[in-house]
Amino acid sequence: MTSTALTTAPTPPLATTNGGLIAGKLNVRLGRVELTAHELRVMTPSRFFMMFGLIGMLLARRAKGKLALSIDLAQIRSVARGKYGVNKKILDVTVADGQTHRLMVDDFDRFAAALREQLAGRGATWQVA
Repeated sequence: MTSTALTTAPTPPLATTNGGLIAGKLNVRLGRVELTAHELRVMTPSRFFMMFGLIGMLLARRAKGKLALSIDLAQIRSVARGKYGVNKKILDVTVADGQTHRLMVDDFDRFAAALREQLAGRGATWQVA
């Protein structure tokens, strides 16, 4: 039996937290960070919500959003705790090609424990700063 995108359900997340993707010094995309059995995903809502200020931000957290970043867990080489301004809840994820992605996570300890558990048998290194 073959499966298609129309019949296959997406894998449910093992851990989910609010957070975002830091794409540059002044480019931060708020959204939801999800960990599944095979990948690390960042879902970001439309920037249209930000037009409405605080109410828009609250509505954006409830929206599903679109996929902004997907990292296969097999491609992750190292994970470190980083810092962005005064925020110390940053995951610096380095993948096999040397690229580093910076993710903000609200519930850092719970999410990091779930990520560490998934990466345990895959050969990735975990650096705590």
